[in-house]
Order: sequence, then structure tokens, then C-alpha cells
Amino acid sequence: EGFFPIQIEDGRLAYTRNGHFTIDQDGFIVNQQGEFLLDQGLAPIFLGVQGIRDLTVLANGNIIVNAELIAQLNAFSFPKDTPIIRAAGDKYIPSDTGITMNNSMNNSEYHAINTTIVQGFIESSNVSPVKTAADMVQVTRGYEANQMALKAQTDTLQMLMNVSGI
Repeated sequence: EGFFPIQIEDGRLAYTRNGHFTIDQDGFIVNQQGEFLLDQGLAPIFLGVQGIRDLTVLANGNIIVNAELIAQLNAFSFPKDTPIIRAAGDKYIPSDTGITMNNSMNNSEYHAINTTIVQGFIESSNVSPVKTAADMVQVTRGYEANQMALKAQTDTLQMLMNVSGI
């Protein structure tokens, strides 16, 4: 669980669940659109342009380059019941600009449960297409059964009205 903070092209702060990041030609960690990944202090993460022999991201979010701590990457969570706006693609912005994300690593009230940052892995969908399709068929059958029961009741009432001459 949790969102990564990024700086979108107009300079605003946004959040994404997409953890596919690369290093750009200037040495910054960026997403697929070239937008900066931000560290715990909401500053772009700069790794340098040369001499990166060993890059490791630890489970706690520490980014280690050549055995030196470079930055702390944190996952954030929205406060409960915070309305969010989907900005574009996989980017989200709180609808009230006065609301900021809570640092899930340091704020126990909004800590994203089981948040672990794992290098080299992309989160997969938590939706099973087969189960969802089976559920949809079940709901459709239930709807059709209720529709037939309602029609039978309507037909019975119509027949009663015809018999009684109303």
C-alpha cells in the first residue's frame, strides 16, 4: 500500500502507485514520463551522472549507491475520506490543495499497512479477471431472477384486477 510522491511537469506535487522508475541522463530518478521521484523531504532524488556501480533500494526505502546512503524513499497514504482527483494516467492529487499526504513511514495513524519497498518488483493487480467475470454472471442471474419474479407478481395483480373488474 502507499503512493510515491512525484513532481509533475507543471511543478506540482502528485502521487502515483506506479513504482517503475529509471535514472535519467541527468542522474535523477524519474518515472516513465520523466517526472521526478521525490524523497522523504519531497526533493528530487539525485544519484549522480557517473560512477554508479551498485544501486540498492532497501525495504525501509533507503537508497544506497556505491555503499553510500543517498536518499530516503517513503510511501505515503491519503488521510481517510480524503477526496482525490485522478490527474492523468496513474497520477493522483488531493482535491483540496490544503491537504497533504501523510508520510506512512513516520505517521502511525496513516501508516500504510505492510508497506515494504522492494527493488526490482512491480506491484500487480489485486483483481482476478476470472473471479470478477464469475461474480458478474452471478449478479446478472440474480437480477434476471428478480426481474422474472417482479413480472410474475405484476401479471398476477393484472389478472386479479381483470377478474374483479377493476
